[in-house]
Amino acid sequence: RLRDSSAMVHGVSKCFFCDEKAADGHCQKPLHALRVHQAFVDRERFDHIVRECRPSEAERSLKALCLQKIQAALRPVGLHPTGSAGKETALRGEHDIDVAIVVPDGPTDAFLHKAKESLQQHGFYRVQIQKRADFGRRLITAAYEDLSLDILPVRNLDEGGWAAEAVKSAKFFRQMLPAWKKDVVRILKALLRLELPDMPGILLETCIFKADEPPTQAIRNGTWTVLERLSQPQACR
Repeated sequence: RLRDSSAMVHGVSKCFFCDEKAADGHCQKPLHALRVHQAFVDRERFDHIVRECRPSEAERSLKALCLQKIQAALRPVGLHPTGSAGKETALRGEHDIDVAIVVPDGPTDAFLHKAKESLQQHGFYRVQIQKRADFGRRLITAAYEDLSLDILPVRNLDEGGWAAEAVKSAKFFRQMLPAWKKDVVRILKALLRLELPDMPGILLETCIFKADEPPTQAIRNGTWTVLERLSQPQACR
């Protein structure tokens, strides 16, 4: 069910500019450079790639169903998608969802044991309880269809911490980035993560957030603006 992780780089399994699977060394191919150039000079081609980078209707429907299943299985008092799914900047083909859930008693052993069983009963598989050292919390990892999930249960979001910041960040960018800026983020992911798989989405979102809307061809020119800022790291702060 889950795609081979070796073929996925932060959800980027293909080159949208070449319309083919992105194998190792793809970015070093002369033809790739040519097609990237052609995309930026050919408005019709660029607009086509923008549309291809947006999540498909099937992907959006599956993610919505998955969230409904989590709600039904765990019955949290709050369910908050974070990451690119929560910010609405996910690239087509990204199959990971991060979710923070609020449960009154917090992530107790009893809750986690029951949650694992309930998720399995609702069609999730590879359900595991993990301890993440980076934010010192219990984490539920699971899969649903071809989606990979990180579910972070917390007692509340008022105590701060990683979950609260992730929810706050997702809400901020979801509301503050207009549609054209979200398209810019997706184009940048499609371009940069082929060679820089660990390029953080928050960096791209922050750079485009600070950009003014160009008078023409907002997505194309906005993309150039962010690329220029990334070449001068001080400008992204």
